[in-house]
Amino acid sequence: MLFKDVIGQKEIIRRLIHTVEEHRISHAQMLLGPEGTGNMALALAYAQFINCRNKVNLDENIYGFHKDSCGECSSCRKIQQLSHPDLHFIFPLPADLRKAKKEKNANELIYEPWRNLIHEMEGYFSLDNLHNKYNLKGKQTLISADDCNEIIQKVSLHSYEGGYKIVIIWMPEKLFYSAAPKILKTLEEPPDKTLFLLIAEHQDMILNTILSRTQIIQVPRLNNDDIQQALIRREHASEETAEAATMLADGSYSLALQYAADTGWLEENLHQFISMTRLSFELHKKFELEKMQKTLSWVADISQQGREYQKNFLSYALRLFREAMLESWHSAEMNRMNQQENKFMNNFYRIINHANILNIVDEFEKAIYAIERNGNANLVFLDLCFFLNRELRRGYKALTTV
Repeated sequence: MLFKDVIGQKEIIRRLIHTVEEHRISHAQMLLGPEGTGNMALALAYAQFINCRNKVNLDENIYGFHKDSCGECSSCRKIQQLSHPDLHFIFPLPADLRKAKKEKNANELIYEPWRNLIHEMEGYFSLDNLHNKYNLKGKQTLISADDCNEIIQKVSLHSYEGGYKIVIIWMPEKLFYSAAPKILKTLEEPPDKTLFLLIAEHQDMILNTILSRTQIIQVPRLNNDDIQQALIRREHASEETAEAATMLADGSYSLALQYAADTGWLEENLHQFISMTRLSFELHKKFELEKMQKTLSWVADISQQGREYQKNFLSYALRLFREAMLESWHSAEMNRMNQQENKFMNNFYRIINHANILNIVDEFEKAIYAIERNGNANLVFLDLCFFLNRELRRGYKALTTV
């Protein structure tokens, strides 16, 4: 992958280029940023640039950085095909697939789907994408002690082509705690011309012993213009679709891709939002059995959806609550809603005000955090409904007492 293929992140690209030009490549670097911000794309472009034999100059006024790999030398071509003998990947797998690494068809079972995933998603993918690619259906994935032994063995060998040996560890959050000690010494004092690139999303889920041995590069969320233009250029999305997808993506290109591919997501999310808020609001009626049964049914239905679906819905709900607050502040010119959302918001926005907005935002962010960490979806959404019952009633009371 070329640096030119990476969406946005020009400042980080310039920093990575300077490390190569100044011969100051840290042996263990962690690209840390939210899902879909380009961590893997940056790592692949960096690996290709380091081992490129014919680096080219660029017009910095056009590209935002002044050099890139050529994309044509044998090293570049092999890295682009993910077949370079000095480029190694470690990523979380379930127990049955880890055992398959020792079998003759390991390439077909493990590495071929991995390469296909990177190529298909152009480096912008999530753990859920990995699970779907391997059809894991809820299996637990992790990086094991055997994986660490594999890393140590690979970096102990001489470089095949005389350049850097590069090990990309994707999702070090999944590094099993008992496996970490095996890799610490190698991570701290690797053989000459060996580079570890760790691709991570959640710093608080990574072992401190790993964090202390890496140089952390914070990868920020993408800006909306970069995401929108990438959707139009790469996916040939219409301007309207690209704008709508970008609006909900929250700086994540992988989420924007998902939204742009499914044109019915807005209608589906709005339907779920209306159901949740109405059911929650009506729970105040002495907790009638019928109201409770409908609420429990809605919770059961959404809990059966995938984790990514639930996260997307919660992010969508957060946006609509914020849009409602803007309406309450008479700042409609700042709103970005479609016709259906505006129709629902005409009355709903009145009960979202100073009395409840901060609590609602805080609670929904906590719910997203819980879902990301495999929290029990039934409990998360049922708790949200009871919470909304209290906060929506509080907003209604504040409205009627003004």
